[in-house]
Amino acid sequence: SSGINAESQSVSTSKKFTSRSKETNRSSLVSLLISLATFNIRGLGHHEDGSIFSKREQLGTDMCRYHVDICALQETKVTDPLDCVLNTGHRLICFEQRHGRHGGLGFVLSPRIAQYVTSCNYISDRVCVLDFRIPSRSGDPICCRVVNAYSPHRRLAAENPALLDNFYSQLSDVIRVSSSTEIFPLGAFNSKLGKLTSSDFN
Repeated sequence: SSGINAESQSVSTSKKFTSRSKETNRSSLVSLLISLATFNIRGLGHHEDGSIFSKREQLGTDMCRYHVDICALQETKVTDPLDCVLNTGHRLICFEQRHGRHGGLGFVLSPRIAQYVTSCNYISDRVCVLDFRIPSRSGDPICCRVVNAYSPHRRLAAENPALLDNFYSQLSDVIRVSSSTEIFPLGAFNSKLGKLTSSDFN
């Protein structure tokens, strides 16, 4: 069984690209299937007993087990920026939190994808982006952007409507990219499932 918190939530998807093989340094074309996941990890901060470090390493183990290349993390509870390599070779990136300590965003990247990353940027405590470029058949790289978003939950949004408005404004800005860029929105949107009611319009 996984060492990750059983109460945490995750979901995954995948995207297929045609790419040149960088590992072999040959011009032959290979099929590159990129698997993406999002994970509300509910804590990667420091514990006095040091157990949190094993939880970080478990991320790399689970990435290998489920063949995930890019995992967007929410609720890391990490307050200071972190960029390290796990024992599995996966790169763990956690962003700072400027307005709290119970949230926190980050990414985990497989070794084969980490080499293509061009930038990884903090937008706010609730939005961050990862940009990477994959070599293509034509010779022009395929530009990709992964957006990691953590929406305010319903009660918080009701108490502070400006917080929700600001979140969607930031989200709109980061997804506004050129038509040639592949974009993947991931994260915890705290959405409501079920029938639409009159209160939802308010």
